[in-house]
Amino acid sequence: MTGNQITNSCSFVLNYLQFLDNIYTNFYTGSTKFPAINSNKEGLLEHDVFIHNKKEMWNRYLEDLSHSMFLNPSSEAITNLDLRYLTNPWLFDHMFKDKSNSQNAWSLFQSWYWAQTFGCLYVNENVSHALILNISETLAGHKAFPNFLITSIYDDLPDGLESAKDNIFVFSITELSLPDGLHNMAKKILNHIGS
Repeated sequence: MTGNQITNSCSFVLNYLQFLDNIYTNFYTGSTKFPAINSNKEGLLEHDVFIHNKKEMWNRYLEDLSHSMFLNPSSEAITNLDLRYLTNPWLFDHMFKDKSNSQNAWSLFQSWYWAQTFGCLYVNENVSHALILNISETLAGHKAFPNFLITSIYDDLPDGLESAKDNIFVFSITELSLPDGLHNMAKKILNHIGS
C-alpha cells in the first residue's frame, strides 16, 4: 500500500472463524445461519470454551496482521498471513473436541470459500471491490489519512470481537450492503483516525 490508500481483502482466517461461529451459534441457539448443518454435540466444545478460543484466535490474527503490515505495509500482508494458516490447518484443531470434526469443517469451508461465482471469496471480493472506490471518495474530503486495510467477512461480526486494530478494519458484506453501509464504514474509519 502506498500513501493515503485504502486496500481491501477477504481474509480466509476471519471468514473461517465466522463460519465456525455460525456452526456453534446454530447448534446452541437454534438459529439457521450459514452453514445450517447438523452438528453432533459430541464433536463440539462447550459454547463458552469455543467463544474463548474464537476470540483469542481472532485477536491473535489481527495482532499478527497489524505487525506484518507495520513491517511490510502492502496488501500482501494479509495474503502471507492467511497462507501460514492455510498450510497449517491444525492451528484450528482446538475449535472442536476432536481432529475429525475439525477436518470436516475445514474441508466444507474450503469447498465453499474457493467456489467460483458463489463462494465466500468471490462474493466478498465482488461486493467490497465495488464499494471501495466510494469509500475512498467519502474520505477524500478529509485530512490526509494513513493507509488502511479493510477486510470483509461474509456475515455479521460475531459479538465480542474486535472490528478494528490499528489501521485494519473488519466489516461484514451484509453491513456494507445496507443503504447506509458506506457512510457507517467511513464514519468508523474517521472516528478511529480522529478526523
